[in-house]
Amino acid sequence: MVSPITQGSINYVDKECMQQGNGYDCGVHVICNAERVAECAHQTGLIGNCDMLVKINPSAKRKEILKIIHSLKNSE
Repeated sequence: MVSPITQGSINYVDKECMQQGNGYDCGVHVICNAERVAECAHQTGLIGNCDMLVKINPSAKRKEILKIIHSLKNSE
């Protein structure tokens, strides 16, 4: 199997994005920003025009993550 990296060039895009306003939501913001980039790439095939300044709701994302964890725990 050929690595995707060797099949072409890699283009990096530097984007402004939402950041946490406290010392403990950085992980939640990383997850939300990564999801946003993935959604843009999936929908448009591009990330350069992705709006990364969409407001993030850390509390809602934490609840979503906990729900996923509990569902995985219960599926064992």
